Amino acid sequence: MARASKPRVLNTQKKVREEIIRYKYDAAITAGDEAEMELYNGAGSTYYTVKIGEGVELLSLGINTPAGGKWLTVRDRDNTEWNKFFVKDYADTSMSSNELPFHNRLDFERLMMFWGYSSFLSGSSESIAPTLKLPEGDRLRLFLTTDAAITSGTSIPAVAIVRRYLAGSDINYKHFNTYDGGLRSNKRYWNNTQELSSSTAGQWTTAWYEQIIRNEAYKYFQGGIQTLDGTNGSHLVEAKIMIDDPLYEYNKYYINPSYNVLPWTRTYTVPDLNSTSTDTVHTLDVRTHRFAPTIDVIKNRNKDLTVKVKDDGTAVSDIYTRMYGVRYIL
Repeated sequence: MARASKPRVLNTQKKVREEIIRYKYDAAITAGDEAEMELYNGAGSTYYTVKIGEGVELLSLGINTPAGGKWLTVRDRDNTEWNKFFVKDYADTSMSSNELPFHNRLDFERLMMFWGYSSFLSGSSESIAPTLKLPEGDRLRLFLTTDAAITSGTSIPAVAIVRRYLAGSDINYKHFNTYDGGLRSNKRYWNNTQELSSSTAGQWTTAWYEQIIRNEAYKYFQGGIQTLDGTNGSHLVEAKIMIDDPLYEYNKYYINPSYNVLPWTRTYTVPDLNSTSTDTVHTLDVRTHRFAPTIDVIKNRNKDLTVKVKDDGTAVSDIYTRMYGVRYIL
């Protein structure tokens, strides 16, 4: 597998700068529609555009939507999609299922570095596509999709943190997106959230499915399951991850929130078998379970990856399953 060469930065103090970019959307959105957000204090369809002689990478992203928000999609100037993120279901008022909260943004670089992979600036060949990379003249565009209508006058904020490689840095500005994580690279950050409307009472039900149909491979290093409320969640008790179902079972996990080991939360709650109390173990501010080793599936060796869930005999509705890692183009 070919590796893109890493840019060298001659003077990081003067040639690299991090910048916060604010977006907003104020108009009404019809249920099911998609609308492009604009720059804060912008007028009309304004974009963040990478300056000539610079390269930019997206480090962090967050949004705060009212009831009705569903997906936040990241695209470039040519409308090519980098990734799509579940943000909030209209039925959830607790924000517990919000993958991209405004106050705790999804940080792509830190997410990868938690795993021990080097940062992009280190020059190591072992970095694992932590960030979106945009060349000069490209645009960072955000699109919001809704489940329920959002009325006009509801200001929806979003924020992105980018790293700018200023003119004079030793990088290829015109082809910066060919580096790891860029839209033209052979590997990029990958995120896939799927919804199961209802489980089949007392039986294993497929909640998430990825079919390997192209010349591609996936390295999943984190995943989690979230229901919209605790009442539903208390009946969801078990999950299992299957490779080439039914050939190979990767592992089984508890997912009841009282002893959640495959959560969309920042802590594991471990039950004490000798008492009614529990011990809470912090997990370095990550939101989902980390797989060690990673779950790897590859074309011509595997055909699919499946996540199945099982309830305690009471059907559970609105189950969201998320898996994420790196997608490789072979």
